Amino acid sequence: MVFGASWFYYMRTITYGELDIFGMAVENVNVFGLVLLFIDILVVMVAMSTLGLVLGGLVRDTKSAGIVVGPIWFIAVMGALAIQFVGVPTSSIGFAMLSAALLPSPVLSYIALLLGNPEVLFTALAINSVEAVVLIYLLGKFLEG
Repeated sequence: MVFGASWFYYMRTITYGELDIFGMAVENVNVFGLVLLFIDILVVMVAMSTLGLVLGGLVRDTKSAGIVVGPIWFIAVMGALAIQFVGVPTSSIGFAMLSAALLPSPVLSYIALLLGNPEVLFTALAINSVEAVVLIYLLGKFLEG
């Protein structure tokens, strides 16, 4: 939410104050939207934790785990930080594709809520829920064998 607020502050500065940030936030983000956003954050946290357990189970010691997870983490963080410089997508399909990456999903969902596009949040929540279920299934199969 901090990123969304900073993005709208930036947009207000380059539009010379013609963009009413707080009016948009009050108008477009209601309690239902915030509840869905927090559910999305919870699903993303479950999926990322499960992914960490799956990747951690593939290695024997912590040094190997750092070697395996380091490049993946670097790519994920750089992808999430690139949103600040590249910008957010304007289409619902672009939002949904970036939401599948898990890490930028809560930021994109909040920006979509601020822009008055709640169907993107539903799409991101569905994609992240499917990813979490698949990762939990993989973790279960991995721990069985």
